[in-house]
Amino acid sequence: MGSLAAVHSAAGPAGSAAVERALRAAPHRGSEVDVLASGAVALGVSNDPTFRDAWAAAGGGRAAVVTGSLDNLGEVEAALGLSEPDGPAATLLAAIEAWGAAAPARFRGIFAGAWTDGDDLVVFR
Repeated sequence: MGSLAAVHSAAGPAGSAAVERALRAAPHRGSEVDVLASGAVALGVSNDPTFRDAWAAAGGGRAAVVTGSLDNLGEVEAALGLSEPDGPAATLLAAIEAWGAAAPARFRGIFAGAWTDGDDLVVFR
């Protein structure tokens, strides 16, 4: 199972080094690391090269990460009108744009995630 990490920097722009260190501290969760920084927040995921279950996406000044099983991903994508979704984290970003802070409650499954607008950090499971 992949993992996620997040850092919120009260002192200014977030660097990705702390997130990468946190992800690499748990090598049993995966050696492939993807880190995104947006304003004061850095987010990242790790995956095993043979099994991907953690995703990261960014766009419009926002970033999101999610790991686990989103059992109703197709239903949420349909409700959002996404004809060609770009992965679970991108779907999460679209859901946040559409439904705001209530977006994570629309998903079903065993998962955890985080999103940021560059200032605030929201984590959920």
